[in-house]
Amino acid sequence: MSSISGLRQPSPTGAYSLPCLSAASKPLSIIDFSKAYKFIALKWSLDRKGSPPSNKGKAHGGSDRSPKDVMTTADDCSVYSRPAGYERKSMAADSPKRPTTLTASPTSVCCRPMSLRATSIVYSQTAAKKTPQPIEKKLECTLEELLHGCVKKVVVVRDVLSEAGTIREEEEELKINVEPGWRQGTRIMFEGKGDERPGYMPANIVFVMEEKPHPLFKRRGRDDLEIVAEVPLVRALTGCTLQVPLLCGETMALSIEEIIRPGSEKGIRGQGMPSAKDPAARGELRIAFSIGFPQGLSEERRVELVSILSGCDYA
Repeated sequence: MSSISGLRQPSPTGAYSLPCLSAASKPLSIIDFSKAYKFIALKWSLDRKGSPPSNKGKAHGGSDRSPKDVMTTADDCSVYSRPAGYERKSMAADSPKRPTTLTASPTSVCCRPMSLRATSIVYSQTAAKKTPQPIEKKLECTLEELLHGCVKKVVVVRDVLSEAGTIREEEEELKINVEPGWRQGTRIMFEGKGDERPGYMPANIVFVMEEKPHPLFKRRGRDDLEIVAEVPLVRALTGCTLQVPLLCGETMALSIEEIIRPGSEKGIRGQGMPSAKDPAARGELRIAFSIGFPQGLSEERRVELVSILSGCDYA
């Protein structure tokens, strides 16, 4: 494949001409013709000041118009659909599926502009800004705050890009409306409130909700709460009344008459966590019993226990 090394120097008339091909030249590619025509089109574009030389028509098939004018109509475009002196040879007779190619004629010819069907090249001085990774921060909430809901105020310090291109620090207070029933891992995103960097969009800030440990209650499942109640062995065997604390700060009396077995539980409906979808609906408060055994017994008490428990029925 022959290549075009460059255009010739201006002629006495001031026009640039394209290098000619001899009869022995190999077929030129579409890229070579496109490069040559691009130079002529940019040189004598109507957007440039000054008028093109008088012999410009010779370089464009005898037309007196500039390349920009010639390419404005469909009829004129056909003039530039192939170089002068070239002919289309179809290989349909030998192989119907082979594409049509452009070959040079035996005579010496000059390069002509290619058709508008060549690939378009779009130049842009702007570049799309990249999207940075979001900045994650913890948002700690107590069970009491998740029970009733609250407003959390968080002050963030972020880098801001000024108009002069410098980076400065800026403080901003963000308000988060915590809804009743939010669970561990709930994500709250603030768009464009993160750091700014040249060539990047402002980062997003994502707050990930975490539950603070509670001294009495523990969240279990979606909306249930769990509390551990210690019951002495004698109360577990004979029954008792417990004062159960609630998350809202109140207490509830719970009377138990049956024998409390180790590992057993009892639930109180409506005293758990509210549902995120329906805050009026609440889960259960699960009471897990822990039985307290005596650390030691005297021989006399052991004999009494044996006599008392020997006649009991065991499950």
